[in-house]
Amino acid sequence: NFGVLVSAGGFTGSLDYWRFDYEKPFQVENYDQIVNAYVNNGCANGGAGVGSSICTALRAHIFPIGVGPEGNERIEVSVINGSDIVTSGIDFAAQYEWEWGSSTMTVGAAGTYTINYKSDDFVDRNGVPLAPGGDYVGFLNEGTPFQPLLALRGSLIGSWAHRPGCWAYSALT
Repeated sequence: NFGVLVSAGGFTGSLDYWRFDYEKPFQVENYDQIVNAYVNNGCANGGAGVGSSICTALRAHIFPIGVGPEGNERIEVSVINGSDIVTSGIDFAAQYEWEWGSSTMTVGAAGTYTINYKSDDFVDRNGVPLAPGGDYVGFLNEGTPFQPLLALRGSLIGSWAHRPGCWAYSALT
């Protein structure tokens, strides 16, 4: 990472670029990805893929727990060394403070712009492909191990402090 700080008069600001490369971080296998791979590879009873090495590996995740029309099954997931992840972005902050009579006023903003959050293809504990990787910034990320990630997050600040009466007002949004 690298950054720059600026301070001039009542203004202070910073701008930082960051990048992280994670190799095989711990991840929990994703239930939806296992079920989708199972269905898409024809592994269900009578499916075209039944008996294949992929279906055998995926079947190791799924266990019947009852008999019924809903096909009551339990899906077992593991914590594994997951797909490689590369993420980068920019953190920024700016604030201006000035005196106004016997008061001090401050306004500013701070936030993060995420440039990317890329993951390699997702595989299970046996190396079976579950889902393609991609860039996960700005999406709900359903069916992935990732939470939704906004591209831009930030806050605005404002405060007013009055010295003689020893009272202040501050707001953060």
